[in-house]
Amino acid sequence: MQASLIFLQSLTFSDVLTFIVPITISGIIYRGLSSPLRHLPGAWYTNFTDIERKYHAWRHQEHKYLMKQLDKYGGGIVRVGPQRVAVGEIAMFKKTMGPRMAKSKMYEDFAVVGENIFTTRNREFNRMRRGQMGKVFKHPSVVQMQQLVYEDGIDRLCLLFDSIISGQKKTVCNLYYAFAMMATDVVSSLAFGHAFGAMDLLFDKMGLDTEHRSFNGSGESSGKVMELTVGTMMLMVLTAELPLIRKVPRKVLPKGIKKLYSLCDALMEFATATVSGRRKLIENEKPVCGDNLDQGTRRHDILNALINAKDVDTGATMSNKEIASEITVLLAAGTDTTSNTIVSCIQLLLRHPQVYKRVKGEVRQTFADKGKTIKYEEAREQLPFLIATIYETMRYRATTSGGWPRDSPDQGVVLGEYFIPSGVVIHGSIGGVHMNRDTWEKPFEFNPDRFMGEQGEERKRNVVAFSSGTRICPGRHLAMLEMVLTLATVLRDYDFALIDPSEETREKPYFEQVDEVCHITTGFANPDKDCNVFISRA
Repeated sequence: MQASLIFLQSLTFSDVLTFIVPITISGIIYRGLSSPLRHLPGAWYTNFTDIERKYHAWRHQEHKYLMKQLDKYGGGIVRVGPQRVAVGEIAMFKKTMGPRMAKSKMYEDFAVVGENIFTTRNREFNRMRRGQMGKVFKHPSVVQMQQLVYEDGIDRLCLLFDSIISGQKKTVCNLYYAFAMMATDVVSSLAFGHAFGAMDLLFDKMGLDTEHRSFNGSGESSGKVMELTVGTMMLMVLTAELPLIRKVPRKVLPKGIKKLYSLCDALMEFATATVSGRRKLIENEKPVCGDNLDQGTRRHDILNALINAKDVDTGATMSNKEIASEITVLLAAGTDTTSNTIVSCIQLLLRHPQVYKRVKGEVRQTFADKGKTIKYEEAREQLPFLIATIYETMRYRATTSGGWPRDSPDQGVVLGEYFIPSGVVIHGSIGGVHMNRDTWEKPFEFNPDRFMGEQGEERKRNVVAFSSGTRICPGRHLAMLEMVLTLATVLRDYDFALIDPSEETREKPYFEQVDEVCHITTGFANPDKDCNVFISRA
């Protein structure tokens, strides 16, 4: 041992270059030439390295890279590294998202608020939690929440739009902030028992009057709660991209990262206290007198449902901390996904005037009375083209378009004609599935008609914006309700127009006009520039 240490200490930098570097390079070449993935489609250098994928991931463009590689090499499956592949064919994708395929370590990396239904890699935990939460997000339960969606979201959004317009024929509105703040208030209302007051921040920023503050319950300001929420989301993204951060003692972390951890801890304390407070009200069986937490417990929302949720097999319930973890990740996962889809839908409609005219006509003829609230069941039955347009938006511009990684099982798995051995990370590319030329006719064209009629109903099954299989998004019914009601209401009551209505703007592909970034989910890189439109009363 001592001789070995003396030898190592005697090595010079030149020795390292002479001996160690060639050995390292030889190892890389050997692994590449003997790789079990070498027969898969893909660039030759991906046999040896996945540095290109890492480069695009670091730039938050991995989703585009995977989509491009899949399209280039046939759309089904492509090698993107010595131990990594991406799939973009619908049957392969559904198999990848199936029960045999465990989530990759990435999910643990951003579990900064604890294990929950989104971050868990444990199949048994996933089964138990879905059993507990099954009824919470089922269609009948979600429909009962639409009044709160209106009160804390859509109604206040319309108040904001009316305040912005304020007697003008038309004015500029940033869709991104309007719908993002609305979605935040909706999710916080349903999951935390009261809206955080995100819409109030917009009223304040624009210098608009508002009759009342949305936030109630704890005395915390809406701005403070929003700061905790944003900080937690930023920490989730950071630890997913740099997982080593979680292994570093907090006291030696940079000041900025320490602050994110403090914000996350504060949000979890706030969430746990919220659950505890609601549980006490339930135990005391106080009557309902509105939506204030101090006034009752029979408010039908996600928070109540989670407190009452039980495992179907064992009857086990969730602790306050476990529920706090679930509602916190719901806040992170259920806001920008819904709001960005709504924004993209309106943007795409404005770039396709005939589609826009048709959707508006359908909504305004069906629900001509602007004073009447649109009910979800009525909208689902009577607005087929609006529903088709939402599906086409989710296909064309999915906010979950990234490559959701899974680990190949111990015995390996067959995808298409290829055997994928154990130890390989398989990226299920939602964007790749949605742009697959074998599945979709002219996939890069925006065409809601593909989802009309009986064939359209079949094609909806190939839209995997909410993922697929045992890990499908539990909040999908709530997201659809929110998108349908919001779009139906604003398309009935308001007119929208492009700031630049030139033919070039309309004909240039939307992908080339609007820059994207992928921070777990896919969103707008420059919302201040890309999300402004004219708005006026209809």
